[in-house]
Amino acid sequence: MRNRIAMDHNLQQTTLVDFSIFLCYDGKDLLTTFADDKDGENNLLDYIVHCLRYDDIVHKQDSIGYRVFLPTGLWTTTVDVQREYMDDGVTETKEFKVMREHLEVLVENYDVTKAKLIFMPACDGNHYFVYCINLIHNRIDILDSIDYWWARRDRNERHQPVWNKLPLINAAFKKITKGKFPTFFNWSRPFVDVPKQAGPSDCMFFYWKYMEFWDGDRLNIDINPYKGMIYRVEMMHYAVFHALNQADIPDELDIFRLGGRKIEFDQSQ
Repeated sequence: MRNRIAMDHNLQQTTLVDFSIFLCYDGKDLLTTFADDKDGENNLLDYIVHCLRYDDIVHKQDSIGYRVFLPTGLWTTTVDVQREYMDDGVTETKEFKVMREHLEVLVENYDVTKAKLIFMPACDGNHYFVYCINLIHNRIDILDSIDYWWARRDRNERHQPVWNKLPLINAAFKKITKGKFPTFFNWSRPFVDVPKQAGPSDCMFFYWKYMEFWDGDRLNIDINPYKGMIYRVEMMHYAVFHALNQADIPDELDIFRLGGRKIEFDQSQ
């Protein structure tokens, strides 16, 4: 499908992914976004999170609310929060209030006190990773696609900024649940042994796979680190043909839809 877009100037000018005010990509944008050396983008990754949320609601109705997927926007609002209260110890700081209200909107359709796995993406520069509040085992699972031994970098140094914000994130969860959510910021934070990326810009595909297939105990999929190019095409296909995509897909691309082309029914018959 990517090659088909690359060879067709009209497709490059056609909107192929449209998700309300959050994301709008034409064919040229898709080629740029899914180029082999391109890092992930917040708006694309947040769209993928919404797709995962939709899939759980529509296709896993018996377990709705077991998993909660949060977009990168929560971490973005958390970065600016330094403390919960003003000096009076009662009035919330402006930054904390913004984060709390943002979280409240994100989980308005969930009872998070009954959730078992809450996925919170975060980033450091252009690198994305996933924190999973694991309420099955009372721990915070860290799903990170970097092999820090080969990268010769201290993983604790990269993750310390996130750890510093966990008490504030925990306070926001407690606020929106009227104190019912457990205190998790001091739980153990194991780095889960998961497949690591081989390409320098592949973290967004691992981010996607981690959230979709981590069940709190194991990753229920085999990920080949050397198939980054294939995962790029797979994610592009997922984004274009997902039910949340409001764009009208041209016939030239609809032939790539899994399960065959979309059938339009004549309502007058």
